[in-house]
Amino acid sequence: MENEVSLDYISELIEKIKSSLGVKEPISSKKLFSLIDNGEIKSAVKFIAKQFGLPIDIIITVVPDDYQKQSSKNRFYSTNIAKNHGYDFSNEGIIAQVSIPNNLPFYGSAALNNFPINVKISKQSTKNSDIFAMIIAHEISHILLHSLDHPQKENEFLTDINAIMQGFQYIFNNGRKVIIEIHKKFNWFTSTTTTTTQTRTYGYLNDNQFEFVFRKSLLFLEKSRNQEKKFLKDIGKSEKILSKYQNVFLRFKRFLKLISQNLRRKISSEDAKIIMTFFQSGYIENIDSLFTSYKEKLESANRLLESNTHYTDQRTKQILTYSKDLNAFSSKTKKSVNILKANIKTMKKYISFKDRILIQFLLFHIYK
Repeated sequence: MENEVSLDYISELIEKIKSSLGVKEPISSKKLFSLIDNGEIKSAVKFIAKQFGLPIDIIITVVPDDYQKQSSKNRFYSTNIAKNHGYDFSNEGIIAQVSIPNNLPFYGSAALNNFPINVKISKQSTKNSDIFAMIIAHEISHILLHSLDHPQKENEFLTDINAIMQGFQYIFNNGRKVIIEIHKKFNWFTSTTTTTTQTRTYGYLNDNQFEFVFRKSLLFLEKSRNQEKKFLKDIGKSEKILSKYQNVFLRFKRFLKLISQNLRRKISSEDAKIIMTFFQSGYIENIDSLFTSYKEKLESANRLLESNTHYTDQRTKQILTYSKDLNAFSSKTKKSVNILKANIKTMKKYISFKDRILIQFLLFHIYK
């Protein structure tokens, strides 16, 4: 029987994940499946755990396909995520379980590094890479939620949604429905063949719910990627403005130094009034303060861009704030550059051609 959970409820769970854990870029299925196909199961499971940000040590125990039937104590939770739809899958043997210890360290703590996690896997479960990856992703999603002591860590719908949004969008899309049996029946009277396909569906989400989560996840990813690209352009634009500002500011200071070394040179009274303001207390410091503040803000913006591991609502707000601040600095800097250029033009009349060429030469080699 299909679950009766509404899309409004699923949407609420999506928003909870977006605001806290966010959405990650899809995991490299090529690398993951290569590990599984080559029998490197421990490495594959560890690779999946790493996608969730869990640097744990995976201890693999391969058990017989009839392990669960051998004893009632041999319980596997992952078998519950398979929808039978009237077909007996009891002998399929596609089972896996991650045991969650009571002393599981909190997410992000140093104690989580190489923390041992036991995983029981049936031999059959590794034969289909998509199914195996999907089941393990679901179970490790539980580990992540438990390590965060999430209030809904036992919520299977939230666990599935979290796994999808943590980079397993296509793993779930490809692994949740698997053809396990095809029946063909030929009708001699009509000379036609009727084909009946038997499929097995994995996951707690029904088709409509999964498509909703899948689409929402990809849309948020696309929106976030576009925002990152725009943010990168804003940073690049700011870097050019800052570089230009530094160049003009250095030229201004060199011109001012030459003027101060040759105060006997005849200067018009109008220009003298302008130049005298350059020597006032705090004039250079104010210009330098704007440069320093802009530079620090730009460095922080670059750190934010480089630290991206997943997209969250909080990150979106941070990027919008940084972009706004950078634009404000750019506006102030452009005005300051225009003022400095005008001041340089005033001093330039009293600087020898030789000295102007020398300054230009030095600045060229600084910024080339």
